[in-house]
Amino acid sequence: AMATGDIIGILNSDDFFTTDSIVATLAAELADQEIDAVYADVHYVDDSDLSRSVRYYSSRTFRPWMMKLGFQPAHPTFYCRKSVYDRHGSFDINFHVAADFEHLLRLIYIQRIPTRYIPLDCVAMRTGGASTSGLKSHLRILSDHLKAYRKNGVNSNLFLDASRYVYKVGEVLNSKVRSIPSAIN
Repeated sequence: AMATGDIIGILNSDDFFTTDSIVATLAAELADQEIDAVYADVHYVDDSDLSRSVRYYSSRTFRPWMMKLGFQPAHPTFYCRKSVYDRHGSFDINFHVAADFEHLLRLIYIQRIPTRYIPLDCVAMRTGGASTSGLKSHLRILSDHLKAYRKNGVNSNLFLDASRYVYKVGEVLNSKVRSIPSAIN
């Protein structure tokens, strides 16, 4: 509500950009008036060792229909025109952990705003936050997702939404495999 610029992006308080030029790169993409938002990739780092990546989340494969399965583009990489917020609203703070999911569901799935994926790892997220701190946080996320579907009239269910965890396990395993060669050297 306090934003005065033309583009809004939100970086969580304990996350950080991978380079100093990220914001300029994402904002430059929004010079294209045909799109309303951009998003990119994020990697999760161990809270006690910020150089240790524990999971890489690429938004490359994301498609709007995947939101019915609980997927979303990496929220800290999502930069959107303020005019979209003005038209379609901001975060619903009645969601405990997944206000970002509900907001993106509303913008991308319901309103179908035009978006663009940028192939760039632009944010490092620390593990251990409200959405990555274990089983309890994941159960809260599932609950919030189901609430978001109901609020927005989206036909999905617990089984469909929870199926994304199979994909997440693959991302974690892939991240571990990618880190093995550097550990050997």
